[in-house]
Amino acid sequence: MYSDRRFTTGWSPGAAEAPTIEDMTKPFPPGTFNFVDLVAKDISAARTFYEPLFGWTYVEQDTHGGPPYGMFLKDGKSAAGIGQMSKEMIDQGVPSTWNTYVSVDDIKAAEAKIRSLGGTLMFDTIDVFDAGRMTWAQDSEGAVFALWQPQNHAGSEITNVPGSFCWNERATRDLSGVKAFYGELFGWTFKDEDAQPMSMIHNQGREMGHAIVMSEQWGPVPPHWNVYFAVSSCDDCIAQAERSGGAKIMGPIDIPAGRFSMLKDPNGAMFYVIQLSEIDPS
Repeated sequence: MYSDRRFTTGWSPGAAEAPTIEDMTKPFPPGTFNFVDLVAKDISAARTFYEPLFGWTYVEQDTHGGPPYGMFLKDGKSAAGIGQMSKEMIDQGVPSTWNTYVSVDDIKAAEAKIRSLGGTLMFDTIDVFDAGRMTWAQDSEGAVFALWQPQNHAGSEITNVPGSFCWNERATRDLSGVKAFYGELFGWTFKDEDAQPMSMIHNQGREMGHAIVMSEQWGPVPPHWNVYFAVSSCDDCIAQAERSGGAKIMGPIDIPAGRFSMLKDPNGAMFYVIQLSEIDPS
């Protein structure tokens, strides 16, 4: 499925330039996946599931009267976020969903470019206190993604190690459209895989995700983004997820990059876990 490579968001594990808890303001390069969060039907139930799965600790954030939101910490560093889904979304049957964020240096310029490329904004940019500026958008095929212009919070403080996200996937029925949209929006380049209907995503020379063509086997699943989390043991993670009320959707599958599986949490959110091979990132 994948060639012999280490998954990466754009930072190598342990790289000196990666953001740390002591330096939360240092931004990821523009166009890099910098954060993921979960919109959950039930934050309490999600905590019960994800804390033992990834070794996370939940810390509630002060939203100054806004909807409940918290951070999942791994070894004291922010690994992901979690927010409470609105009652309206729950009543409409919207499943819990993991969201993908991309760092930008000018979010208003990105807004205008999204519109010009046939995408839509789900809401205008908002200031998230002094942490940064955020908006959610749909691309030209309808897949939802988020933009983040950092101020005092650059994004996840750890990536590419067990208990943190390490890769992002865009499932599509229009690969050429995905290339055109994101290539223009973020300057991404793409490299097609010879043996698979997929293309690797590169930002500023760093491979950090892929776009995969959805076959008939995907059924009516709409185009979307999804997240891979690094784990120490794929099989142990599957067993823990099933003990906590989750389900295995696919796998485990061995590939050169490691051993991976797609899982579903008790509230319906889909995500991948991967036990990365020990591959030289160079």
